Amino acid sequence: MSGYSSPTYDCNGHTYVRVSSILGILDKGYGLAKWKDNIVKAKLSDDYYKLLSKGHEIDIDLLLDAALRQPNTVRDARGTQGTNIHDALEALLDKDKDQAGFMPQYATLFENAQQWILDSKLEPIHIEARLCSHAHEYAGTCDLIAYQEYEGRKQVVIADFKTGSSVYDTATLQLAAYVNAWVEMNKDNPAMWPELAYIVHVNRDTYKFKETKHMHRYNTTTKRFEIEEAFAVFKALRACYKWRSGK
Repeated sequence: MSGYSSPTYDCNGHTYVRVSSILGILDKGYGLAKWKDNIVKAKLSDDYYKLLSKGHEIDIDLLLDAALRQPNTVRDARGTQGTNIHDALEALLDKDKDQAGFMPQYATLFENAQQWILDSKLEPIHIEARLCSHAHEYAGTCDLIAYQEYEGRKQVVIADFKTGSSVYDTATLQLAAYVNAWVEMNKDNPAMWPELAYIVHVNRDTYKFKETKHMHRYNTTTKRFEIEEAFAVFKALRACYKWRSGK
C-alpha cells in the first residue's frame, strides 16, 4: 500500500491522471491551516526558550525560517510512518506476504487489525487494486476490495486506509471514484458491484481502527444514492482538472 509519486498511472497503454492529483486541486481548508500554524508556533516557542535558557544570541529570522520548515518535516516523518502502516496492513491482509519483517514493532497494529477483520467478517478480494476508468480517464490504487458482513448480509465493499490526524471530506470523493472505476471494470458482473464504501482510520499512535465516511450505493434511511452523488462532484472536479492542465 505504498504511496506513489507520479501524477499519472499507466492503464493498459493509456496514461491517466491519478485520483489524488484530481482531488489535489481542492484546498484542504481550515483544519490543515490550523495544524500548520500550531506546528510553527510550537517549533518557534521551543527553539526560542532553549536558546534563551542557555544564554545564546537569538536571531529571530533564523528561528522563524526553521519554524516555517517544521510542518514539512513533520509531514514527511508522518508520511513515512503512514506508508509503513499501510505496508504492514497489506502484509496482514495478503496471505502471500511475509509478516515477519514488521514484527514486533507492529504487534499492536496486527492485533487490532485482526480484531477488526474478525468483527467485520472481512474476506479480501483484492489488496492494492489498480483501478482505471477509461470512460473518465483517471486511475487510482484502492487499498482494499472485500466481502464484508454488513447489516446482516454479505456484500462487496471498497475501503481505503488513512493514518492522518483527521480524515478530510474529499475522502468520500476518492471512494466514489474508486467505486465507479471498479464497477466500470466489472460492468458485466453486477454481483461484484460495491454496495458500501468507507475509510478505515488508523490512529498512528494507538493503532486503533475506526470506520468512517460510510457511503452506500443506496441509503435506505436517507433515501439517497450517496456514492452516485459523490461521484457527480468528482466528475466535476475531473472536468476542472482537465480544463486547468489540459489532461
